[in-house]
Amino acid sequence: MARFTLELLQQKGFNLNGDKAEKKPTNLLNPIQKSKYKNKKQVNADGVKFDSKLEMHFYNLLKDNGIEFKFQEKILLQNSFRYDGEAIREMAMIIDFAIIRNDTIIAMVDTKGMVMPDWKLKLKLLKKKLYDSNSVIPIYTPRNQKQCAETIIYIKEKIRTHEQVRTF
Repeated sequence: MARFTLELLQQKGFNLNGDKAEKKPTNLLNPIQKSKYKNKKQVNADGVKFDSKLEMHFYNLLKDNGIEFKFQEKILLQNSFRYDGEAIREMAMIIDFAIIRNDTIIAMVDTKGMVMPDWKLKLKLLKKKLYDSNSVIPIYTPRNQKQCAETIIYIKEKIRTHEQVRTF
């Protein structure tokens, strides 16, 4: 069993008042606080707010390659409902990029540096929704810049084959 000394408690951020140890409140004015998940803070470019540098990198790749897309596309996974008098809110997933061709989504991209458990659940629900609607839309989840470049290649191929189908 670990023993907590007064010195150790002070190092952990506890304020010792007499015989009672209270956690010190975090300094809300300190702009350099570490994030819980060690993710990057929001990045601004072209007047657009990005959740990460990776998201901004992929945005620039899409722009540079002339690929049409929608940014931060909200997809409803489950409608709101009432259960035993309790209001259950809707569940939605915000996809970073929906790749568009002829007003149709042909691919989805969600850049992920750190994959969280709730995101895994939402991804499963999204796949189920696509399955139920007989839609086979690829979902790409690049986690670094190399994978972003590879995803662009896959998307270009998808666009090329989509256009061939439309011309017949």
